[in-house]
Amino acid sequence: DRPGWMSFTPDGSQFVVISTYARNIHVWDLRLIRDQLATMGLDWTTSFVSPRSRALADEPPRVTVDLGDFGPRAEALRENRQAKTHYDLAQAHLQSKRWPEAVAASKRAVELSPENATYRNNLSWLLATCPDPLYRDEPLAAEHAQRAVELAPDSPEAWNSLGVARYRGGEWQAAIDALTKAEQIKPGTYFGHNALFLAMTHWQLGDQAAACDWYTKAVAWLEEKHASNALYDEELRRFRAEAEDLIGRP
Repeated sequence: DRPGWMSFTPDGSQFVVISTYARNIHVWDLRLIRDQLATMGLDWTTSFVSPRSRALADEPPRVTVDLGDFGPRAEALRENRQAKTHYDLAQAHLQSKRWPEAVAASKRAVELSPENATYRNNLSWLLATCPDPLYRDEPLAAEHAQRAVELAPDSPEAWNSLGVARYRGGEWQAAIDALTKAEQIKPGTYFGHNALFLAMTHWQLGDQAAACDWYTKAVAWLEEKHASNALYDEELRRFRAEAEDLIGRP
């Protein structure tokens, strides 16, 4: 139930836990617990919590809850927290290569926080580049990426996702425009991702010279930036292999 708040009551007789994740409230009556422990010979001598009196034994518990500000702002904050939880869950599923669970969690994050460019971008990227093509959805990837660049027009990640989504959808010129924009915003940072898909896009357009040039630059960047990285970004390795399958090894 992932507790979000907990406290003793002022008299120390009850322990209250509020789960903001599951939206539950749990109350433990420590006096009743002490009574049960006493029957097992596990009572203690300190009177920090008085034993539950028999007069209270049959009384139903009464709890008063101050709901506070449950207006639009409070609801928005709650949805933002839930969206972040689903976003984090999606990342965990990705690490474990649980693709359908990752897609579902990413979609839920976007549903809960539709104006979050990061959530949109990550969902778009997953739908366009999922290692298992069964879980790709190129039109939906382009839709979310387009919304991401509208929300964050200076995000190179969003423009890169849009370029890849356009490439997957066979929109060659739109892919080149978006990938070029991504590289212009933050030159060199995501060059490998941009250059490999620019190479494949130019090849699809029949411009073999440009394709080979982008591929050669991409490989040089990858070997320079990731030579000491044991992971070498499994994703980039996969994109490089895809490019080589398409255009060969220039």
